[in-house]
Amino acid sequence: MTESTTSDPVAEEVLAAATVQVMGADGHIGGLGVLIAPTRVLTCAHVGSWPWW
Repeated sequence: MTESTTSDPVAEEVLAAATVQVMGADGHIGGLGVLIAPTRVLTCAHVGSWPWW
């Protein structure tokens, strides 16, 4: 199987729109997540376990 070297502009736009920064109350960026539903963000466990949460 060969990976495509071309990009899909629509897919890139959707991915960019669904990518979020997870920030603590003090404004520090804890990591990134992906919007999977209107009120749900999927991220890694270490992003939600920062000391300032």
